[in-house]
Amino acid sequence: MKANKTLIRQEIISRRKTLSSIWIEEVSRLIIEKLESLKAYQEAESLFAYLSLPGEVATGRLLERALFAGKRVGVPVIDQGNIHAVSYQGEENLIEGAFAVKEPRERRVFQFDERTLILVPGLAFDPKGNRLGFGKGFYDRFLADKDKNLKIGLAFEFQLREKLPVEAGDVPVDWILSEEKWITIKNKD
Repeated sequence: MKANKTLIRQEIISRRKTLSSIWIEEVSRLIIEKLESLKAYQEAESLFAYLSLPGEVATGRLLERALFAGKRVGVPVIDQGNIHAVSYQGEENLIEGAFAVKEPRERRVFQFDERTLILVPGLAFDPKGNRLGFGKGFYDRFLADKDKNLKIGLAFEFQLREKLPVEAGDVPVDWILSEEKWITIKNKD
């Protein structure tokens, strides 16, 4: 199973390296527009979303627009092998953190409630909501107690696979959005 996951990771990472920033920006815009049109997003008072890395669905504009719309916004900070939820106060308040990921300068705790919408990154997703990350288990540990929250995986179409290897402790997402599809695994409307 580990070998299979490693091959999928290598394939996706190689493909991501070939993407132009213009393509990423344009296709990300389509995915984010789809997200913003959803009732679940519009009704959410708070949003927890990743700060995108190169090759991922870009979330920067979404975070700014969510703040402007009055939503409480949280982002992950990785510290000692775990994700901590901190409040996002705007792009101008970011610094470079662990793994070259930007993070808020001030680490104010972000408070979750059952209606906080969670956006989840991944290298690959399958129709059952399984996701493949970088293999460190950060998101699986973080999401383990967030079963009441709607978890949405954002992905480019090439990241969608028929089936991914699954291990104990893997936490699936409820929905997946790509530029071409909206996959509903669990109906949490």
